[in-house]
Amino acid sequence: MGLPAHSDHGLLTLLIQNDTLGLQVLHKDKWVNIQPLPNSFLANIGDHIEILSNGKYKSVLHRVVVNDKDIKISIALAHGPAADTAVSPAPMLLEDG
Repeated sequence: MGLPAHSDHGLLTLLIQNDTLGLQVLHKDKWVNIQPLPNSFLANIGDHIEILSNGKYKSVLHRVVVNDKDIKISIALAHGPAADTAVSPAPMLLEDG
């Protein structure tokens, strides 16, 4: 199935995955494979961190590609406020107008 390119809504996403390649991140306009580490979580900064930090920390654009040989299994655990919560930059990070 895979997933098209996207960033994660919310503050942080923790990802548990098997050892099959498939997760890719966009780095310098190229898709880069992320090698899964055994017995680990992968942490993605989400859109809310980018907003709260006024762009200092960027949300990660990523995708999942599949192949016809191996099964890719991932469990994503999203963390953050409710979807209808208004999020804005921290006041101390805004320039005086």
